[in-house]
Amino acid sequence: MNRRELLKASFFLPFIAGLSFGKEEDNKFIDTKTVNPRLNVAYATSKLLARNGFDRVGVVFMENSQLCAVFAGALVTGLRMLGKKAWYIEGGKELIPSLEKYKPDALYMAYFGELPDEVV
Repeated sequence: MNRRELLKASFFLPFIAGLSFGKEEDNKFIDTKTVNPRLNVAYATSKLLARNGFDRVGVVFMENSQLCAVFAGALVTGLRMLGKKAWYIEGGKELIPSLEKYKPDALYMAYFGELPDEVV
């Protein structure tokens, strides 16, 4: 593994650490039955976006959903590994400053709806 591949892989390590040490009662959405399918979809989505010419993508996740954050991180990683520019952007009050800073050409909203509608 060269340095570039190692750096790309290291982006995902915080998510793995969070999944490994989190307690199930802390967040019922962070378990293998919910996360693994999302990771597969994130990888497929990154390939689809890249194939269709999306070169600068802001991936916005719901600020109080760990599952949305995991998916968003995986999608950003997939896009970056495919040579695209992608940013992991938290929704909420920091959304507009982040969009102004990164200036993505497209947004992917990683909001899955595991939380009640009024929260989403």
